[in-house]
Amino acid sequence: MRHYLIRRRVTRRRGTIWNVTTDDGVYGDYLNEDSAILDAVDAAQEAGEAGHPTQVLTHGLDGTDSVTWTYGDPYPYR
Repeated sequence: MRHYLIRRRVTRRRGTIWNVTTDDGVYGDYLNEDSAILDAVDAAQEAGEAGHPTQVLTHGLDGTDSVTWTYGDPYPYR
């Protein structure tokens, strides 16, 4: 299964930003979590259509990852 992990980062220069981490690399600097999730779901949907099972996960402040969306869930997201 391919995972798209949404992570929050705090930087001195830009404040809070979000990234999408995959096996292929790190994407982003998104200004809000929703933008990162929407792009990750779009990419996961595309990969799912190509035959790869996918999930979008959100990394919480407590250090755990939770499933936000799985290929086969309603699309477009929200």
